[in-house]
Amino acid sequence: FKKKPQLELSEYVELETAPGLGFMLLENDTYSVFATETELTEVSVPETVDGVKVTEVASMAFVSNSQTLTSVTLPDSIEVIGESAFDSCDKLTEINLPKELKRVEAYAFQSIPSDFRLPEKLEYIGSNAFNATSITEVVFPKTLKTVESSAFYGCTALTKVNMGSVENVVTGAFSNCTALTSVTLSGNLKDIPAGLFEGARALETLDLPEGIKTIGPVAFAESGLKKITIPDSVAVINFGAFMNCAALTEITLGKNVKHIGFGAFADCTTLTTVYNLSELTLTKGDAEGHGGIATN
Repeated sequence: FKKKPQLELSEYVELETAPGLGFMLLENDTYSVFATETELTEVSVPETVDGVKVTEVASMAFVSNSQTLTSVTLPDSIEVIGESAFDSCDKLTEINLPKELKRVEAYAFQSIPSDFRLPEKLEYIGSNAFNATSITEVVFPKTLKTVESSAFYGCTALTKVNMGSVENVVTGAFSNCTALTSVTLSGNLKDIPAGLFEGARALETLDLPEGIKTIGPVAFAESGLKKITIPDSVAVINFGAFMNCAALTEITLGKNVKHIGFGAFADCTTLTTVYNLSELTLTKGDAEGHGGIATN
């Protein structure tokens, strides 16, 4: 390989067999890859450089090729895909997620028209990482620990989500996934975060697992839910949680619900049946009390 002077004060190398790519040595003595040229169309990243593994796609690695890049092949040695690595590469329809991948940083794949399958060793998904991609199914591997805010926001081709055993999911992870019809929640979730499935208009059924303690603000607002049972473990339903669920006709309140926030059931115009197992007093026709659950 041949050396070039500097890139942001750091030395990098190139390979004749991988034109248009640069490789920078990391602190752990492995390489990070990035584009050194614009107008690349097809990229194949090697697994090693002079016998040293390539383990990372650098932050903003291919942003300069966002208008031309159509195909990327990544080696299984890749463990980290950096922030905005492929952000807005809107012609990128073919890309694989490597078997050893552990971290996908914020905005890594935002707005690229590719489908994905999450690899089995993945541990972390950053905010907006898969925002507005063409992903059709999400199955969280057992290794996954954290999913940051809006990670899959606006994925309008997404129809199925299985959240596995994940414990930490942040605001709006699946917000505005308008084609979503099937969701399996993690039994390890203690709180449903704000806006988790907001705008999931095709989502008609959902089982909330026992163990959940709070349902966050606008968590299911403007979704297509028709019936919902709040488990006994839930104490708090926050403001706007089921707001504008126009198809919601029936709800069962678990026995330990202590608080229903303002507008939690506002504009649920077909909600006519409420089974109240809690100690809250509900008055039919009360549009203000307990989030409007008894409006009708």
